[in-house]
Amino acid sequence: MPITLSRRDFLKLTGAATAVTAATLAAEKSGFLFKKVFTETTPTANDQGDMIAFTTCYMCLGRCTLMYVISSNQIIRYAGGDVYGHVNNGATCPIGPSAALYYLSPARMKYPLLRVPTAERGQGNFIRISWDDMLDIIVNGDNAKFLQERGWKYGFLGLKQIRQCCPYKLVITTGRDQYNPIENYYWGAMFGTPNVYAHGGFCAVNVAAGGVYVAGSTWWEYGHFDSDYAKVLILAGVTQDHFPTGFRRWITMVKERGGIIVLFQPDRQPNLGPISDIWVPINPATDGAVILSIMHELLRLHEEGMAQIPPRPYIDEDFLKWYTNGPWLVITNPDGTIDVPTASNVGLFVRVTNKNGEWTPAVMGSDGNIYAFTDIPWQKGVEPVLDYEGTVTVPVAPNSSQTITLHVKSAFRLLKEKVMDDKWSPANVAPIAGIPADMITQLAQLLGDTAMRSPVIIQAEWEDYLGRKHSQFIGRPVAIYIMRGISAHTNGFQTARDFMILEALLGAVDSPGGFRAKTPYPKPIPDGDFWPAYGGPADPRLNITEEDISSGEVPSTGPNGESLIGTIGALSINERVYNDGTVEILSVKKVPWPAAIPVTTAPFMYTPDQVVIDENGKPLLIDRGFSWEFPLSLHRSYDVTNFDAGLEFPYRIEALLWHITNPYWDNSYDLDKDLRLILMKDTDGRYRIPFVMIVDTFYGNSVPWVDLVIPDTTFLERYGEHSLLDRPITTPNYAADNIEHPILPPLFDARPFSDTIIEIGYLLGISAWVNPDGTPRYPNGMGDFLWKWQNAPGVGVLIAARGTNGTECCKGAPNPNQLKAYTYPMPHVDFGYLSASAYSDQLEYPGLQEIPVTNGELPESVPRGVMKV
Repeated sequence: MPITLSRRDFLKLTGAATAVTAATLAAEKSGFLFKKVFTETTPTANDQGDMIAFTTCYMCLGRCTLMYVISSNQIIRYAGGDVYGHVNNGATCPIGPSAALYYLSPARMKYPLLRVPTAERGQGNFIRISWDDMLDIIVNGDNAKFLQERGWKYGFLGLKQIRQCCPYKLVITTGRDQYNPIENYYWGAMFGTPNVYAHGGFCAVNVAAGGVYVAGSTWWEYGHFDSDYAKVLILAGVTQDHFPTGFRRWITMVKERGGIIVLFQPDRQPNLGPISDIWVPINPATDGAVILSIMHELLRLHEEGMAQIPPRPYIDEDFLKWYTNGPWLVITNPDGTIDVPTASNVGLFVRVTNKNGEWTPAVMGSDGNIYAFTDIPWQKGVEPVLDYEGTVTVPVAPNSSQTITLHVKSAFRLLKEKVMDDKWSPANVAPIAGIPADMITQLAQLLGDTAMRSPVIIQAEWEDYLGRKHSQFIGRPVAIYIMRGISAHTNGFQTARDFMILEALLGAVDSPGGFRAKTPYPKPIPDGDFWPAYGGPADPRLNITEEDISSGEVPSTGPNGESLIGTIGALSINERVYNDGTVEILSVKKVPWPAAIPVTTAPFMYTPDQVVIDENGKPLLIDRGFSWEFPLSLHRSYDVTNFDAGLEFPYRIEALLWHITNPYWDNSYDLDKDLRLILMKDTDGRYRIPFVMIVDTFYGNSVPWVDLVIPDTTFLERYGEHSLLDRPITTPNYAADNIEHPILPPLFDARPFSDTIIEIGYLLGISAWVNPDGTPRYPNGMGDFLWKWQNAPGVGVLIAARGTNGTECCKGAPNPNQLKAYTYPMPHVDFGYLSASAYSDQLEYPGLQEIPVTNGELPESVPRGVMKV
């Protein structure tokens, strides 16, 4: 039944609710907000006023599509899954629908708040200010009119002055890194600060770096288990709050097909424990030891099995030979060790010139000759030797008559020696992990038997990188899915790597039934030569200058016509390493965004020459990202930020912006120290961090510790995206993205931060946000940014319905009607509602639009197909 409470009454109630005491609330239960909202209704014959709207859920990383039934006075009556949402297929969990309560929550931030300067941080002593005053303070700092009139000072320069003097001294960290990722990073890049990144911490960066530096892709948003064909699925380190509906459905699909679920977990938690077939009750943080022990047993069983007649393999040698760097030759010390190196070339791949003249990693052929891995003469029956040790003589450099004799081992041999060390035997690992030794052996047998004796065969013609033609895909149906429990400790990076190496040993990387990358991954790991660099870490010393543009090294404008002067820059370095360890710099080029990278999941760091340090080796990024301490910190690290900023290491920052950042949740492993550093002062009484701002929808645990509160909305009131440029909803089978859009009006005096940050950019006069005539580049805020903005010519936030007529996919000119395509079948008026009664009377729900694709360079025999929007 429709609720008769008007919006005016609702706002009055929320205002009253904040004014009364707890005792009054206890005595006057009938006056409590939610009791009012959900009990005061008027019976009606039907719900003719109800409307339906669709949007994307943002309550976790699941990216489900939800259908909301909204009453005539714009209160959510019911929430369920969208049957055409490919992530959840109509299902939902309790978390998504609870957003309806979040929309009405009394804990919501209702308006901007400013800490009274006579009060200390942490006391929560705020006053309400207007949006105009708040924006004036953000832009002009202590010179803002509101502060000048009162004689209040915070020591805050304001973003305008910070951008002029030292843009890197503005630090922006995002707690929910899937919230506003593109616009936040782009905004920081255009402001000129490389210190903009997601919460990172151990949980994200270890999984990201651990996966991509083995396979070019990783778990979570960038790779997935193949739920269509997996026969064994290992779940490790999975968490309750980050294991959404879609994942549960995919696990169920594996289970329903007779698959075996193996759960690595200290406790048999309620969600996954009951459906697991094998529970491995390890001690916390010992997953890596168990995986190394499983690999130890796989290699032992394989060696024994290959001596049998017929052979009984436990690892996929064919996959390792042809599709990994396992057979590549590695230079060792004369005694065959690589640690500690006795020469500058130890630990490097041997390289030779291939038939295209490229300096390429080398393999030993089964005929006893050395070949570039791209030139192995398979037509003559020659194969790479997977397990090799010996001495080779090769040219020092391309086109050189000088040779060098080297002791080498294949990469697989080095891995085998490491894993077969007795310390990784089940007998030695069992006491560490707290599980029986024979359980480790049984797990290895299960994985090896499934991969090698129960393959998935898919008939299809394809051609590999050597030109070998195949008539089928051979899948190894052992899949692994890991989450933060694996990575949220100091050995998390190595543990994540070990899980992916295990998949590689089984031949289950990008293989039917195994781990599969999701578009736009996998991405190459550069070596600066055969695989050129595609970017460099943003460096505060390298912001783009007028001289860079006048020299022609950097273009004058970006893909949106924005001036690049003052924006972040980096060095893109390509270098060649000779077999004697000598390094030749092939090219060094200054590059702007997006090749200047402040944060990513792509494995772009490959050489010590990329680290962001000064002449004394000191880090130049506030979280020590991409320095000798954290050279592979792709997501950067929130938990280091407060520590370094409070100690003014490596420099004093001028402003810190937390975007939905909660130290209690965002990997603050020393919470007390974190917050004490926010409170740290200089001898003159000023805070070490002069000004701390937070963007939040609710009055959370972080709010009392800041100076300025910027109120945000829920996802029901704003535009947002899950884009292929950052956190897509792709599957291993196809590329996909989605948006959320306003289905309810903003409550109180809160605004979507995606709109606010665009407005701040406009007020600062940054070219990225201002047209040449001085008008806003995105006058409708995020609603314009989603379809107008480009990362490169023709490449924008969204892939579907591009081009002026909306028929181009993936690459095409911005389309003013693109968002209409994404919100189909909703009418494009007001908040895009459909009549609930008319919608429910249909025999079937209207499906996705099928738009014929008109662009793309394909052979005539290959149809361009349709995009479903």
